[in-house]
Amino acid sequence: ELKEETVITENDIKLTNIMNFQYIMQNMELEVYVGKLDKEIKKNTSWLSYSDLEEVEKLLPYELRSKKHYYLIYNKTAEEYNSIPDKEGKYSFVVAVYVPKVQQLEIYEYHLDYTK
Repeated sequence: ELKEETVITENDIKLTNIMNFQYIMQNMELEVYVGKLDKEIKKNTSWLSYSDLEEVEKLLPYELRSKKHYYLIYNKTAEEYNSIPDKEGKYSFVVAVYVPKVQQLEIYEYHLDYTK
């Protein structure tokens, strides 16, 4: 699923499972993994630096914007990467944010009522 939503493959990162949580009442299990990226995101054309965001910046919540980070914005509703929706409406997004200073990958999921 990581590749599907972030374009990161098993060759780019080695993940280690550090803990699991079972929520019996909800019949759900949460797995937590950590890993260090082996391939630099900076060289991957699917990832955008802050200066490359241009119009798609308005799709990001303000709290996620930083000039020092890299972004991969996936529109789950339209099944498209790094692009503005063609029409107004409610969209679901998954945004992967890479923080080079600490080699940290953060993944956020949110809904946006997009208007032009």
